[in-house]
Amino acid sequence: MTGQDDKRVVVRRDGFGGGQMVLAFVGGAVAGAIAGLLLAPRSGVETRAKMRDLADRAKDKAAHLPEAFHEAASAAKSAFVEGMEEAPHASRGPNHRQRS
Repeated sequence: MTGQDDKRVVVRRDGFGGGQMVLAFVGGAVAGAIAGLLLAPRSGVETRAKMRDLADRAKDKAAHLPEAFHEAASAAKSAFVEGMEEAPHASRGPNHRQRS
């Protein structure tokens, strides 16, 4: 057995990944919004009405998401199909000769 067989690779990751940073940012934004609503100088009735309004607006926006995803998927599919149709022509270079 040689010394080369005993080599090991250790991978170490420090810090946050992109997904963790986004999650931390969103969590902080939500916590800040809740604290702002609860600590605002309004009566309980006004605060609850504002929270109800925000929830209703969020529901309305969320209701439109499936349609937006469908439109984006259709556009992506169309672009993919067009790219696939053009690919055989694009892959032929200027020195390409057709077979006889």
